[in-house]
Amino acid sequence: MALSAIIFTTIFLTINYLYSTFASPIVSNGDVFTGQSLNVTHSLAKRQWAPADQKCTTPAQWDSRVCRPTIGDRAWEDRCRGPTGGAVIRYVLSFCADENTICSNILYQNTVETIECIPRPVAQSQVPAPNQETGVAPFGSNYDLDVEHIQSVTLTNDISLASVSALLEDSGGKYLVTPFFALEGNLRGTTSKICDYNVTNRDCVPSGRYNLKKGNIIDFTFGITPGQVVRLYWAIIGGS
Repeated sequence: MALSAIIFTTIFLTINYLYSTFASPIVSNGDVFTGQSLNVTHSLAKRQWAPADQKCTTPAQWDSRVCRPTIGDRAWEDRCRGPTGGAVIRYVLSFCADENTICSNILYQNTVETIECIPRPVAQSQVPAPNQETGVAPFGSNYDLDVEHIQSVTLTNDISLASVSALLEDSGGKYLVTPFFALEGNLRGTTSKICDYNVTNRDCVPSGRYNLKKGNIIDFTFGITPGQVVRLYWAIIGGS
């Protein structure tokens, strides 16, 4: 009897351990410490977040949304995975509905690429909404050389979890201008490149989200060729 009890107890504990292992996976990511049980429902909900107006076949297939300034400053596309996940296999083009807006790249939950359609800037310093700042500035002439230009933006407010983006257009607002030197945004006094050049879309996209303070200075740098007259647009958009 004693031996049977020991065997039963061993089998019970083994089955219970295996059930616990498969029912409550152990993970390590930005939100969960190594060895901590993850709430599976919460994890899937966060991983499968998609905009309410996503253009994929199902929300679970949605991968990301990015601005497409090479097509137009209001253009954006949804990137969709296949039915079983994996690589992106479909791209769906769309546009910001309001003609007086411009597409701006932002990050959601620090890593998810998406966009926001913001009012088109008409001045060097604007606050279109709480926790945001935008602007536009002209550059270039027939007498410019191939030199680097700098547009310094001093924040007038604190902006938390900020995504920073920028692009160059011709003076008539009809097409994107490819910079002679890559368009970048740097937080002065640090080594942080908070806006980085995207070779494919030829704009400056957020490298992360940053808690920026009033008085912080962002230096946007780029180069254009002689004879080019352009407008630099930028957006600093806070998150929640």
